[in-house]
Amino acid sequence: MSDMNKKQLMCGLSDSQVNESKAKYGTNELAKKETESLWSMFIGAFDDIWIKVLCAALALKVILAILGIFVPALSGGNDVVEIISIVIAIALATGFSTLSEYRNTSRSEALQEEYSKTYAKVVRDGKLVNILTSEIVKGDTILIQAGDKVPADGLLFEGKIKVSQCSIQSRANWNEPQKRWNASCSCIIP
Repeated sequence: MSDMNKKQLMCGLSDSQVNESKAKYGTNELAKKETESLWSMFIGAFDDIWIKVLCAALALKVILAILGIFVPALSGGNDVVEIISIVIAIALATGFSTLSEYRNTSRSEALQEEYSKTYAKVVRDGKLVNILTSEIVKGDTILIQAGDKVPADGLLFEGKIKVSQCSIQSRANWNEPQKRWNASCSCIIP
C-alpha cells in the first residue's frame, strides 16, 4: 500500500463521504426481522415431519373408530384412549417446539439489541471518535486494539492481529498458540 493511500486512510472519511456511503451502501446495522407471533410459531410447528406422522396416525385412528361403530370387527377396545394419547402427544410436541422457537427468537433479539449498543473507534475527519457499530459505513477506518470486538468485515492495512474464535467454536479453553493477542491495528471497511 502506498504512503499516499495510507495517509488518506489514516484521515478517515469526511462527513459528506459518510453521508454518501450511508446513502449508497447503508450502515453496519443488522437487518431487523419482523417478529413472528406465538400463534404463527405454533402453526409452523406442524411443518415438522414427525408431527405430520402423528397427525396422519390420529386421522387414521379416528377413521377406524368411526368405521368401528358401523362395522364392529374394525373397532378396537381402547379407541378413545388411543385418540386422546395421540392428541396429547401432538400438543406436547408442538408446544415444546413453539416454546423453544420463542425462546430462541427472544435470545436472538436480545443479542441484536446488545450488539447495537457496542461502540467502535473510527477515524473520521482525521479524528478518532467512538461511534455505535451500527453507524459504521463502507470506507470507514477502524482502530482495533487488544480486547476489542471486530465490528465489521474489513481489510487490515497496518499492524498484526490474532483473533480468538473460542466463542464461535464453543471451546472453553484456548490452545497455547492462541493465548496471546497481538492487536493494535487499523482496518478499512471495503
